[in-house]
Amino acid sequence: MDNGRKLLCLVVVGSWILLLVGCEKKCAEDAFCVSNTPIDTGVSITDGSQVHVVSTGTLDLGGAVLGAGAPKLSADGDSELTPQDYPFPNLRKNSLVCKVGTTAYQCGVDKTFFPGAGGDLVLQPNDNKLEDNSGAWSVKVYVTLPPNPNPNPNPNPNPNPNPTPQPTTYGPLSVSSKVLNTGLQIDAGSKVEIKAEGLVDFGGAFLGAGQVIKGPNGDDWQAPEDYPAKDLRKNSLICKVGDTWYQGGTETSFVPLQSGPLVLQPNDNDLTDNSRSWSVTVTVTPPGA
Repeated sequence: MDNGRKLLCLVVVGSWILLLVGCEKKCAEDAFCVSNTPIDTGVSITDGSQVHVVSTGTLDLGGAVLGAGAPKLSADGDSELTPQDYPFPNLRKNSLVCKVGTTAYQCGVDKTFFPGAGGDLVLQPNDNKLEDNSGAWSVKVYVTLPPNPNPNPNPNPNPNPNPTPQPTTYGPLSVSSKVLNTGLQIDAGSKVEIKAEGLVDFGGAFLGAGQVIKGPNGDDWQAPEDYPAKDLRKNSLICKVGDTWYQGGTETSFVPLQSGPLVLQPNDNDLTDNSRSWSVTVTVTPPGA
């Protein structure tokens, strides 16, 4: 993802091509910048999840002559009929499209959809010439996972009217190069159990040397001051509920002091150069269970 980095802008004047330095794609730190190429978010969507997409900013779809005629649109695109040579002719022209697996869904400024099948989430404009786009949409993605079905449902036709709350397991979730807002609302006093596996490559290698590849437990020492959770292990899985970060790892648990959405990410000060991923499962036991 190219977040707030300066670009070279091409301006054609007669037979001259001017390179203007200083155009920027400005996106929020926890958002995807969608502009002139499909963005593989690295977020694996589970079948039956709710995906909520919120987009800000405008995208210049190119085609201007001497600065005139280029549509600058929000992620809702425009209302014109979409030509058949566009990537998704059945969706809005010049709009944000969300693709999960092999299926494309209409997204925009504020859209929610429920994918019929799982797969990796890809974001892109519905445009047949992506390379001349400039500017960007700043896109945030919120995923609410479906609870795992109870493998042993109660066959009693007269169940207890006040049953004891039961643990619910969600996932697996893919954690690597983004702040992942899971969409799970955690109540204070709940027990949150984290199980994770896999490896994240933290980047920074030069000519194949100096690679930092870690499992969910990360390093054995605390992170530096400029890391998101400086009191927790460097390059480890960390979990946030409310205003507090909690230590994640291969197999950990915590009881949050505040209610709030569950956020997962590596304890790293530059997520953008990460590759590979951890697969994370979350089990939530309500208070009093």
